[in-house]
Amino acid sequence: MFSKIVQIVKKLQLWIGIFFLVLFFLIVLYQIFTRLLSISVIWTDEASTYAFIWAVFMGAAVMVSENAHFTFGGMASVLKGRSLAVCYLVIDLIMLAISIAILIYGINSTRTFWKFTWTSIPSFSRGWVWLSMPVTGFTMCLYKIEHILQHLKMLRAEDTKRGESAV
Repeated sequence: MFSKIVQIVKKLQLWIGIFFLVLFFLIVLYQIFTRLLSISVIWTDEASTYAFIWAVFMGAAVMVSENAHFTFGGMASVLKGRSLAVCYLVIDLIMLAISIAILIYGINSTRTFWKFTWTSIPSFSRGWVWLSMPVTGFTMCLYKIEHILQHLKMLRAEDTKRGESAV
């Protein structure tokens, strides 16, 4: 059940990231077009930057879910069985700690900057931009918890193999 929820969250997050990436490109194209016509549209700089921030943060979290972030590939080729499962578990725990930090500091930053407004559109809150951090931190925590559970199962399977081979 937990894995199904995580997969739904991941798909939703991927689509949010794609939406903001497309929005970023459309705003930049609009900005280029208006500059060619010598029309000044001041909101496009901020809007494109903020759309890009959301796209990057959503993409980063999805990369964590896919284990496509930084890794030590050499360790996986050297370690096998229980040692490999323990190595993955340690990496997941470190990544979970980083994700928790992103979540906590993201919540604090969002609260701090909620009342700040865009320079070009003062009726828009910058808090919506900073909200990308706690969203990313929360989903990264979900993904890492799922990975930890998978690696604990892998560890138990290795322990079962050891127990059977000892008999």
